[in-house]
Amino acid sequence: MSGRNPTLDWLVCIPSAQNETEQNMEAYSKDGEVFYRTLRIIRSGEPLFVWYSKDFCQLLHIHSPKRYTGRGNAL
Repeated sequence: MSGRNPTLDWLVCIPSAQNETEQNMEAYSKDGEVFYRTLRIIRSGEPLFVWYSKDFCQLLHIHSPKRYTGRGNAL
């Protein structure tokens, strides 16, 4: 995609976690680059779910999804 940040194109491949239990990855930035790390062992075939903080979304210029607490509330 011409004119787009290739990092953002890759980001859409990993869905956002809906809650803390579902999250198994986190994204972070270091020296202007985006990195991912797993929060636990990921089994073969297990889907990846990441959470992006509001500040991180602003840094990447992407929409911050709402996280559901499981109590009917979105954060």
